[in-house]
Amino acid sequence: MTRLQQTQSLHQSLKDYSNIIGNLLVDTFHYLTLFAISIAIVWSTVVTFTGMIADSHITIEDILLLFIYLELLAMVGI
Repeated sequence: MTRLQQTQSLHQSLKDYSNIIGNLLVDTFHYLTLFAISIAIVWSTVVTFTGMIADSHITIEDILLLFIYLELLAMVGI
């Protein structure tokens, strides 16, 4: 194997390795972000629901907001 072939082989190996590491980092960030968004949605749902219970008054806006939270969680799950 010539030096040029060795250099090309090393270049290809480094490219493959960097693609694997890059994909791992992007996927990790993706899942961590989705987890954080899910936590925020659940927290907002709990705050809204406890506010409704504390007020002893539920409006159509409250119910619609809970459905929006449910749909957001479904989108995160997909």
